[in-house]
Amino acid sequence: MEPFISIFREVRDPRDFTARHDLGAIFLIALSATLCGAKSCVDIADFAEANAGFLGEIVDLRHGTPSHDTFSRVFRLLDPS
Repeated sequence: MEPFISIFREVRDPRDFTARHDLGAIFLIALSATLCGAKSCVDIADFAEANAGFLGEIVDLRHGTPSHDTFSRVFRLLDPS
């Protein structure tokens, strides 16, 4: 998983410096959830909560799993170019 996380960390984080969740972790969780059938930010957040134990072994979840609002905000703020 580290190769994915290192690639994700190359993306500039559009959020404020006070963001609680690592951007690479958000991307990895969203990718995993999408591959498992998630179609919305609510689905992604539900996947993260249901798999928090496993995901916590891969990424830092010291602040808990990101909420659907966090996923939505991150995806809205990303610059596609």
